[in-house]
Amino acid sequence: MAFNSLKIVRTDPEIEEEIASLEFAKKFVPVETVWGDSNLENIDAAIRALRDRGSFKMIAERQWNAREIDTVQEVDQWLEALTDESPSEGWAVYVIEAHPEFNVSVA
Repeated sequence: MAFNSLKIVRTDPEIEEEIASLEFAKKFVPVETVWGDSNLENIDAAIRALRDRGSFKMIAERQWNAREIDTVQEVDQWLEALTDESPSEGWAVYVIEAHPEFNVSVA
């Protein structure tokens, strides 16, 4: 049995687009939350989970805080298409604040 047993349905182009969206969002996201947690480390965890095509190997490698574990588990759900919300959607508000022209409503 493979160490990472996700049934990934997202395509490589979808995953690469999501990584690019997260990298772009990092430019606008506050470095820390109001509680002092690192937003950038959280985004980096999502990017790494996307690049590794899942979180299992990552979680085994080091101690993660609860927020990072939630993030990489959300990445896993997106990779398996168990959710339509992409990992970058939660950070979009910061991009839209900086660039209101990116706020596009879908009817």
